[in-house]
Amino acid sequence: TAITQIVTATLGIYTSVRKILKPTLTKCHYMFDLCSYSKVIKACTFLKKESYDANKKIYLKLWVHEMMRVFGDRFDNADLQWLMKQLKEAIPQHFGEDFDEIFPNTDMSFLNLFFGTLHEKNHHTILGHYEEINFQYIKDLCLQLLNDWNQVKKINLNLIFFDYALEMLARLFRILAMPTTNALLLGLAGCGRQSLTKLSSFIFKHELHQPIIT
Repeated sequence: TAITQIVTATLGIYTSVRKILKPTLTKCHYMFDLCSYSKVIKACTFLKKESYDANKKIYLKLWVHEMMRVFGDRFDNADLQWLMKQLKEAIPQHFGEDFDEIFPNTDMSFLNLFFGTLHEKNHHTILGHYEEINFQYIKDLCLQLLNDWNQVKKINLNLIFFDYALEMLARLFRILAMPTTNALLLGLAGCGRQSLTKLSSFIFKHELHQPIIT
């Protein structure tokens, strides 16, 4: 069954990650445990029956997406390529499906693959339809909600929604929609982490607390 396939495939790659990609001084965030494994399985259960009935192979794309979010988002470019290779091999091995049919443009299909609930009117919870994101729709929605922010907040946000910003927003949306999740955002000063986090919290109607460091 699909459940058995997902559990087996996830366990195989999780075991390889724990064995090969161990944390080091420069990769101290490569910390994975059974919680990481369970996050992939749990997220795959959010797929609605209607979505599965409309496209029987959508669960494969969802599984790849969750593997990329739980594991891939922590990796550097070299280790990300390793993970993508493992996913390519797992599709025919564990699911018996033609990988090229599901991902015709491999690298771009992997990197631009995001799921979320932003297509729902009540998108503040994962209980909505967890489906593949249309980035043009997300961009239009964010422009509208950014305007709403600037009308009600004292400090305006001046954001340009280029591809990287939309991908980062998609990651934040996923985290905010799911219960008991968290994230540590790393990057250079001025890359937009605070602004995107503020906008994401506003969109999902979460209260934002920002500690003052003295």
